[in-house]
Amino acid sequence: MDDSMAVERPSENRIRETLALGDVKMFVVACPKDTVMYTAAVQNLGATGQIEVRDIIDLVRPRA
Repeated sequence: MDDSMAVERPSENRIRETLALGDVKMFVVACPKDTVMYTAAVQNLGATGQIEVRDIIDLVRPRA
């Protein structure tokens, strides 16, 4: 997808919206590709340490 004309990447927009909600510590996704994309958005926005991107499977899978 060509987003070269976009002012802001959609993933960065979603993270910015999430941060605006207030006391949100975790952004949960359901796809490994989304984990990479949203983690990059968190880093690009300088929000590392404010919000953590996690794949839902890591929250529901029992640890060995």
